[in-house]
Amino acid sequence: MERWASPYLAAQAAYLRHLGTAPVAEVVERGGVYAVRTGIASNTENGVVSACDVPVAEVVARETLAWMNERALPASWLCAEGEGLAETARVLEAAGCEPESAAWEACGVIDELALDRLAAPDAIRVTAVASERELDAWLDVAGGCGWFDTQAGRVSWKNLHLSLGGAPSAPSRLYVAFRGDMPVAMASAFLAGEIVLLTAVGVLVHERRRGVGRLLALTRLRDARESGCTIAVLAPSPDGAKLYNALGFETHQQPGDRWFYLPNADS
Repeated sequence: MERWASPYLAAQAAYLRHLGTAPVAEVVERGGVYAVRTGIASNTENGVVSACDVPVAEVVARETLAWMNERALPASWLCAEGEGLAETARVLEAAGCEPESAAWEACGVIDELALDRLAAPDAIRVTAVASERELDAWLDVAGGCGWFDTQAGRVSWKNLHLSLGGAPSAPSRLYVAFRGDMPVAMASAFLAGEIVLLTAVGVLVHERRRGVGRLLALTRLRDARESGCTIAVLAPSPDGAKLYNALGFETHQQPGDRWFYLPNADS
């Protein structure tokens, strides 16, 4: 069983493995390495997970990186704990991977968070995405917030979520906030056993600073609590860190030499 330096890394690795179950995803497994390509231009939706009980062999690293770069998509390599971790990190850096050295992650014990103190903003309702129409509303906001800038990018996101099933009870969950009939914000979460990974949030410019992002945070955390999760994790933005710290999260720097960015195929 893989061991991870933080609940955040454990949840992110589980998320990549879950994405690999989508019919539209491509997966390769070799030499203790699991690699998945989803077609989305995101280094959290494409990636490699390696067990590090023994070092990843140089030939396995080269072959895996070559396969990942066939699609010229951004991707990450996550390293589990083990005696081979230091050598694996050396192999990855020699192959052109860039270690993440400045990332922060937040973690909270759900039962200790302040989840029930705030009312929803006026005229805002949040819906768990359960239909293609609601998924299109989610994508409308995601595009408006810069998650993709082409129709092809939108199609890739849509195909991935449709192929994962999209039920509100599924491990990967989407939420969209409406003001009246207009979608104004979106969010997502992934349930990895007792851990919930808060994977994305976006609020349209004209709705920011009005409590909608906080409502989406509370909604996801409350749903995760009802589903049996006990720990919540995320990689917060500076503004997000303020929000989650106010809810009771603790923020700390991500452990080093566990997350690497893959070299760009065109570089």
